[in-house]
Amino acid sequence: MSIRSDLPGVTPPGGPEPTLEWVRPGAGVVGALSARLGSDPRSEELLAAVMRCLRGSVAPDTWEGAVEELPYSLRSALRQGGRGAAPSVTDGRQLVEAVSGAMQHPPQRAAIEVQAVFATLKRTLPRGLADALAEELPPDLAGRWRAAR
Repeated sequence: MSIRSDLPGVTPPGGPEPTLEWVRPGAGVVGALSARLGSDPRSEELLAAVMRCLRGSVAPDTWEGAVEELPYSLRSALRQGGRGAAPSVTDGRQLVEAVSGAMQHPPQRAAIEVQAVFATLKRTLPRGLADALAEELPPDLAGRWRAAR
């Protein structure tokens, strides 16, 4: 005998858990970012734009480790450079401006998107790699990384 609330697909009486993220199984970091942004179809492009900007701020092995955790299409695009080299950023303002230009979004939206990418990467990357990124980023970016939820 099963209890109705234990059946798959049944919403509990109090509604779904408020912190629950709806991500397709196997969707990984891109699926988690899409869910966080409200199914933005350009999640991969946004993730690539942020990662390109971080390349000059962290050690090559840390950046390569983070890239290795991404889907194949993103890994190959980031390793080949794709869409030209991103500017080297040292603070949050520069990162937001670079992402704003790459995505053709207003700076206010780009700031939210950068925080979403940071929060998603922080949650989906292996903990040691996420900690290494936090340690190697410039102080302003490291603060944004740690504050991302």
